[in-house]
Amino acid sequence: MIKKILETENVGSYAAHPVKTCTEWNGEFKSRNVIYGENGAGKTTLAMIFTSLSGDDKLLIEKQKIGSTGDQKIQILMSDNAKRKYSNGSWDQHHPEVEVFDIHYIEDNVYIGSSLLNRTRNNLFQIIAGEDGIKLNKKLEELHEHLDEFRQERRRIKTRLKLESASLPKEVIADLGERARTLSQELKYKANHIREVNIELGEYSKRIFEGSIDATNKYLRYFTPHIRLEKFSKKHSGPRQLVSYSLSVSGEVVGFEGLKGGSRHKIKYSLSEGDKSAFAFSFFLAQLEKGDISKKIVVFDDPISSFDQARRNATISQLLKISSKCKQLFVSTHDIHFAKALSRKMEQASSVNLKITKKSNSSYIEFHDIETETLSGIFKDINVLRSYLLSGATTELEKREVVRCIRPILEGIIRIKYFNEIERGEWLGDMLGRIENSQEGDRLFRIKNLAADIREINDYSKEFHHADPTSPWGDTINNEELRIFVGRTLHTIDQI
Repeated sequence: MIKKILETENVGSYAAHPVKTCTEWNGEFKSRNVIYGENGAGKTTLAMIFTSLSGDDKLLIEKQKIGSTGDQKIQILMSDNAKRKYSNGSWDQHHPEVEVFDIHYIEDNVYIGSSLLNRTRNNLFQIIAGEDGIKLNKKLEELHEHLDEFRQERRRIKTRLKLESASLPKEVIADLGERARTLSQELKYKANHIREVNIELGEYSKRIFEGSIDATNKYLRYFTPHIRLEKFSKKHSGPRQLVSYSLSVSGEVVGFEGLKGGSRHKIKYSLSEGDKSAFAFSFFLAQLEKGDISKKIVVFDDPISSFDQARRNATISQLLKISSKCKQLFVSTHDIHFAKALSRKMEQASSVNLKITKKSNSSYIEFHDIETETLSGIFKDINVLRSYLLSGATTELEKREVVRCIRPILEGIIRIKYFNEIERGEWLGDMLGRIENSQEGDRLFRIKNLAADIREINDYSKEFHHADPTSPWGDTINNEELRIFVGRTLHTIDQI
């Protein structure tokens, strides 16, 4: 497992020591890590660090710190206390069991909406074909290299014979001719061998492709049942294996370039952004099934991009299944409510909520009290009052913040409890007028006996809601008086 990021240098906006520890978190990742961060904080950079660790040394060049020309450095502590170090453009040792799903995975491998560059299509073949398919393809590349070498040598011999035959001794001409004939025989042998390997690779690919189709469709039905993966199509350009595919969208088959004798529609224009993300996500989940997932570190960077609520719930279900099987899980998101929903369903002892924050243009990874941060306004304000009674306040600014929470709490509680009686746009002063003028039988009459207390509390707090340089109280808040009014406020809302 990845235990801790010890150091970064010139990698995105991350600080030299990007992990901030506290009493709640010692800075070490757990088996399940849910990471919240606003856009631009550094989530994608973190995913790229993990992708690079898996084997792509050159990827991090794209994340050179803006304005810096120095060497990029990273130091990661693994669970066995071994260190992985990145410097001079490469890692001292890779960790190939890291699998990352992010926007780069979508564009570089599934290439939804892209121009189907051969490099991209070759990447997709390698992902689907797996280790055995890559070995066969490597064998094919070596055969093509030998074929090219033989062709070049035969071409040189024929050129020499054509240009120099008049000046060459007969025995040299005979030797060159014999060598050319031998090379022609070797070329035939190599060409036949290439055909045999191509057939073997084709049969292997067909089996693997069919399995990938079934697995991808299994997941697609959770996210977008009107889309199905129909087939993968393999062709080769020399030794390069190029793969495309077609989908059915609401029963109509579409591809990237349109289909001969079939639909003229293309995937690029037939899928919504949510559909594209759903297909890419389903394809990634299908590929996870191929290896031993119990050995894998699985990373998801913003997996719910463009997803509606139903797809978000389906995503949480799938992430929970993966978390129970994989060695370590990282999920980063810009949606704090998604992070909260996911983390609540995870086993607490083995999971941690983290947050990427940007301070003075440097990003840090720190503990995230997500439950407190996602409280609605009124509950946050109540929490401020309770914390003050427990721990007090050390500065005038902190005390002023406590005072400013009092009136919104009273307004909020009354608005919630007496929602039919309070009009939109009415505030505490308006509410007090309604309460004081209420008659027996009115719902607000129930709290008419509290009106005097509410007015006194309001009169105290409103002095600090407005900038009034002539205020008789000045800028100083009496701590004992504040404690009394905080206690009265909490007691009053209990009775409302």
